[in-house]
Amino acid sequence: MEKGLARSAAPRVDSKESKGKMTDYKTNKIFVGGISWTTTDDGFEKFFKQFGDITDCVVMRDKVTRTSRGFGFVTFKDPLSVNKVLEKSLELDGRVLDCKPAVPKEEINQNGPPAGQKTRKIFVGGISQETSESDFKKFFMSFGNVVEAKIMTDGMTGRPRGFGFVTFDSEDPVEKITAKHHLELNGKKVECKKAVPKGRIDNGKSGNGYTQTYPTGGGYSSGGGG
Repeated sequence: MEKGLARSAAPRVDSKESKGKMTDYKTNKIFVGGISWTTTDDGFEKFFKQFGDITDCVVMRDKVTRTSRGFGFVTFKDPLSVNKVLEKSLELDGRVLDCKPAVPKEEINQNGPPAGQKTRKIFVGGISQETSESDFKKFFMSFGNVVEAKIMTDGMTGRPRGFGFVTFDSEDPVEKITAKHHLELNGKKVECKKAVPKGRIDNGKSGNGYTQTYPTGGGYSSGGGG
C-alpha cells in the first residue's frame, strides 16, 4: 500500500479464485478502465508497480481541459505481470478497475471480440426514440444487476442517437444476452453485442500503440459484426 495515497483512497487488491494455471495473454500491455477522476498519474503508476516493472504508464486526458477520461494503459516489462493483474479484483481511489489485456486491431477487424472474451458491458443498437433511459435500465435489470445504463445522445441537440451501453456487475448477464443477440425493447428489435473498449485496440501507432480517442459513444465499439 502506497504511503502517498490518502487513507480513504487506499487501493484494494482481492484475489480471485485460482484457475490452476496461468493464461498466456501474449501481451505485456493492459487497458485499465473505470479510473476515478481523482486518480493522479503518480498514484496510478505507483499502484501498478506492485505487479512488476513498468516501461510505460499513462492516464488518458482531455487534450484541452487535461481532465481524466476515465481510462489508461500500463505496459509491463514482463508479460507475467499481466497475469498478476488480471487474476485479482482491483480497486483504486474508491473505484473498481476494469483491467483487460490489449487487443490487436487486426484481431478485432477480422474476428470481432476474441473468443471467450469476458466483459461486463454490452452495446445495444436500434433503440427506439420513445425509449427513456429509465425504461432502458429497467428492461436489462431482468437479466442481472445493472451498474450503469446509458442511452447516448447528440451533444448539440440532446436527442437520442439510437444506441447505448449497459454495464452489469458480472459477466454472466452479458453472455446470456449476447447469446440471444436480438431482443425486443418497447416493440422494437434491438441488437446486443459485447462492448470492446476502443482504447484497448492496439493500432500499432503512436500513443503507446493504442487508439487515443474515447468518444461520446462511451469509448466502446460494438466489437464487429454479428
